[in-house]
Amino acid sequence: MILKAYSIYDRAARAYAQPFFAPSDGVAVRMVDATARDPSTNLARYPQDYMLYWVGSFDDQEGMFTRGDPVQIASVVGLLSEEQGDRSNDERVNVEETK
Repeated sequence: MILKAYSIYDRAARAYAQPFFAPSDGVAVRMVDATARDPSTNLARYPQDYMLYWVGSFDDQEGMFTRGDPVQIASVVGLLSEEQGDRSNDERVNVEETK
């Protein structure tokens, strides 16, 4: 199975966080959205500093990583400004599959 690799970019630190894996952009967005809504996290405290990026893929059959140029998927501010529920028509959150 090919899993997509994502990272959250922190503008204040000027660095990408350790990558995490999800099967699709939509699942990655949902994971970040849930974390950003937890008031105990830095994503909730400083949402303007964070953006979700696709950074590559991992093939668990071959054990191979494929690196890609980072592609912004969503901003945390954009996620938090949306009401809970369907975001499928939101231009700020592109749930179309990357690469």
